[in-house]
Amino acid sequence: MPNAHIHIIGAGAFGVVLRDILAQQHTTQLWGRANNYHCENGDLLILALPSQAYKEVMPHIKYNGRVLIVSKGLCNGQLLHEYVGGFLPNGDIAYLSGPNFASELANQLPTTSMVASPSSEYNQWLRTIFTQPFWRIYASTDMRGVALCGIIKNIYAIGAGIIMGRGWGHNAHASFVSRALAEMGRAVVALGGNAETALSVAGVGDLILTTGSKQSRNMQLGYAIGQGGPISASLKTINHVCEGYYATQTITHLLQHNIDNYPIIKQIHAILYENKTIELAYRELMSR
Repeated sequence: MPNAHIHIIGAGAFGVVLRDILAQQHTTQLWGRANNYHCENGDLLILALPSQAYKEVMPHIKYNGRVLIVSKGLCNGQLLHEYVGGFLPNGDIAYLSGPNFASELANQLPTTSMVASPSSEYNQWLRTIFTQPFWRIYASTDMRGVALCGIIKNIYAIGAGIIMGRGWGHNAHASFVSRALAEMGRAVVALGGNAETALSVAGVGDLILTTGSKQSRNMQLGYAIGQGGPISASLKTINHVCEGYYATQTITHLLQHNIDNYPIIKQIHAILYENKTIELAYRELMSR
């Protein structure tokens, strides 16, 4: 395909890996922190920021084209495409999501991702940009569902980490993840997504990854809490943003009218924000 001019804002591990992969076929520019981001001449703007950074960065971006969000989280209680659309209203916006640790992408180990936007044409264009021999790209028009899966799975990663930190074993972990998948599907539908998205690589694929590896920052947080660490101290030991910690509060608020239908999210929220003991949360989940 023709060479594309791609701007990437966010010089963390994922942004750097995307730059390195895409630069083999396209013109890329990686932006770290800046007072202004002059991206007017680009064909694609990739946002690879922690979700908490969007509020600081978005007012300083000058751009009027296609946007791809690779972050997983919320900003000001909004899904990221909703927040970004308030600043960049004239271009197509999409997500790229899936079971993608930056370290494995950097080593070109086999993986899959999903791009999601309402435009099938834009999705196909993104597939041509990102497809590699080691990287298969799927497409979906369920933008909201893909965004929600990327947010909610981080909550469950904290729960999985608590289980492993407590030493409750593989049976408990597998049982937890299977029930988390069912609950995630219900939550995605309740918040406006499609149930089948939870069964995609952006749903169950990402859930399995982030609940099953200590490379996951959210699982690291849960593990520290499960071993008895205070939540504030556990957050400080993780040198990166734990999106699941913040997402737990927002998603619980969005589901509050039927929160009893989401018992895992309810109990994780209680542990993180209501000083509930892990043992009491465990007993209540097991005795429902």
